[in-house]
Amino acid sequence: MGRLGLVGETASGKSTVAQMLGGIVKPSAGRITFQGKPFNGDLIRRERGIQLVMQDPLSSTSHRFTVGQTLREPLEINKVGSRAERESRVF
Repeated sequence: MGRLGLVGETASGKSTVAQMLGGIVKPSAGRITFQGKPFNGDLIRRERGIQLVMQDPLSSTSHRFTVGQTLREPLEINKVGSRAERESRVF
């Protein structure tokens, strides 16, 4: 299964996509699917699920962390795999 990160300039639609994923705004056309099924707006916390990272970088990331540490942290908090497996997923 692939991974997707959504980044873009101000006013490029990132917040609108997040609102659609959160069920706050309905798409004006088309439909949203997740893992091959219609997406109903429920954000279930689980590995391989959807995670929203808030836009304010000062509140969502630490300037003291490397990119690798930032990616590894949720894996460690949620006890995903062994230490070696987490390292292989990050790097």
